[in-house]
Amino acid sequence: MDPIQSYCVEHGLPPLTILVVQQSTGLPGAGFTAASALEFAKQQLAVFELDWLGHGNPGPEDLEGAAKPTPSKG
Repeated sequence: MDPIQSYCVEHGLPPLTILVVQQSTGLPGAGFTAASALEFAKQQLAVFELDWLGHGNPGPEDLEGAAKPTPSKG
């Protein structure tokens, strides 16, 4: 999930990884750093509103390149 989160942060995209939540709480895990708990609903809505098909799909090299300079836990 880290490369996806880092890619979204670097490209100013809503945090796509916000859709992956813990079954017990309905919230993202501790590694999720792209939005605070207060911003959770707003950011989740932004993910659904974005035209992801219009943005295009990043390739493996794009995701790897984003994770190196912008690690979510780093």
